[in-house]
Amino acid sequence: MNRINQIILGLWVAVAFLVSFMSLNLGVGNFSAPGPGLFPFVFAVFLGGASIIYFAVTHLKQAGHQRVRIQSEEIFWKRPGMVVLLLAIYSLFFVCIGFLTATFILLIILFNISPGTKREWRVTAVGTLATVVISYVIFSKLLQIPLPRGILGF
Repeated sequence: MNRINQIILGLWVAVAFLVSFMSLNLGVGNFSAPGPGLFPFVFAVFLGGASIIYFAVTHLKQAGHQRVRIQSEEIFWKRPGMVVLLLAIYSLFFVCIGFLTATFILLIILFNISPGTKREWRVTAVGTLATVVISYVIFSKLLQIPLPRGILGF
């Protein structure tokens, strides 16, 4: 495992610890009466655990193998960077423009930058609309989680 991968895994473990401590401050509750910090806490535990397991498995595998150097130019950073940027923008506008609008815009953009064949805008719009409606029904109606309405009122 090269030095960059070790640093990245260390950052993910640090993020997991930070999110877990912040979610404990929110109140985790329990599975029958979950608090607002339960989902971030569970996510942080899985993220930290997966990072530590990946580090250990990769480190043990490389004990007897020759190291292969990967140049950073060989890794395509554009799409993952774009997704992280879009998710950061989505989190900023999620409350002010509402769940439905923000999620629709995010998914339209993500479906259009996804690799593979180019889709017609109608196919993308129908897929996005179906995804947003299904997620709205699941979270808002079935799980009764209040979602932000935003400035448009829906």
